Amino acid sequence: MDFDLPREITEKLAELDAFIEAEIKPMEHENRQFFDHRREHARTDWDHDGRPRAEWRALISEMECRADKVGHLRYGLPKSCGGSAASNLAIAAIREHLAAKGLGLHNDLQDESSIVGNFPIIPAIADYGTPEQKTYIEGIITGKKHLSFGLTEPGHAGNYFKRQISRWSGLWGQYRRGDEDNPDLDRVVSWLAERVPESETLALCHGDFRIANVMFHKAEPRVIGVLPNAARVGRHLARAYAARGLALIEEEP
Repeated sequence: MDFDLPREITEKLAELDAFIEAEIKPMEHENRQFFDHRREHARTDWDHDGRPRAEWRALISEMECRADKVGHLRYGLPKSCGGSAASNLAIAAIREHLAAKGLGLHNDLQDESSIVGNFPIIPAIADYGTPEQKTYIEGIITGKKHLSFGLTEPGHAGNYFKRQISRWSGLWGQYRRGDEDNPDLDRVVSWLAERVPESETLALCHGDFRIANVMFHKAEPRVIGVLPNAARVGRHLARAYAARGLALIEEEP
C-alpha cells in the first residue's frame, strides 16, 4: 500500500530527527563502545550472569529522561498517563522511521529502548487495572519498576500433555456460557482427557511453530531456517505435530 502520511505525522518525524541530532547523537558519540564492534562486550556484565552493564542501563535511562522531558517518550500513551494518545498509524510510522536509521541510542530494538517508548502493557493497566496495579504505571515508564512472570514449567514433574489438556479444558469450562453449549467441543474435551499420551521428556520448544515462522529455500521445497520466537518447555514434537495437523494419538475419535 502506498499513501502519504498526514501532515501532523511528518511534522512529528521531523521533530524527532531534530531532537536526535541535538540531544541523542552527542551522547552516542561519547559512548561509542556501546554501538560499534565492541557493543555486546561493553553492554554485558560478564561477572554478574551476563546481565546488562550498569553503565549501559544508565545511558538508556538518560536518553529516556531527555525524551520524556520534551514529550517524546510517552507520545503513544493515553493522556491519563502523561501521553499524547497518538494514533496507531503515527506510532507505526515512527517505529519504522527510527528503525530505518539503524542501530543507535535513539532506537535500539535489541533492548526495546527508544525515544518514543514502547509500553504495550500501560494502556491495559490504565483502562482495566486495579488501583494497586495502576501504581506501577509511572514506574514502568521511568524504568524504576518492572513487571515479570514466573516460568513454572521447568522442573515440573508429570505428564506435559496432561497439564496442557487440563489447563485448556479448565479454560473452556471457565469461559463458556450456559446459553452457548457446544456438544462437539465437550466431546473433544472428554476424548482428550481419556487418551492422554505418555510424555515424560521435556525439551525447549519453539513458541509459535507455524509456516509463517520458518524460512524456505528459494528454489527447493525445504526449510532452511526457523525464525526466533518465544520458547516454552514441553514435549519436543508436540508443536510440530500440531502445526502440521498430524496426530500424536493413533486412535481416531
